[in-house]
Amino acid sequence: MTSRCFVKDGHTLGVIRDERPDWFEPLAGSVLKGGHDWRNGPVPISPMDKIVPATLEDFDFFRVDPRGHLTK
Repeated sequence: MTSRCFVKDGHTLGVIRDERPDWFEPLAGSVLKGGHDWRNGPVPISPMDKIVPATLEDFDFFRVDPRGHLTK
């Protein structure tokens, strides 16, 4: 089971798993930017969504510990 971290639409940090590539699992979202809440579960990814790889700065912005999520 492989997963990678991404930022969706500039407002939510989350995970996309290889076995479910059409679903985004939020870790944290910005309420001020309209982000997704992790408590509501995974959300479908649409072709209009902008998905970019998460950086260490993204983890800092969303206040999520990157250990176990980012590999070098």
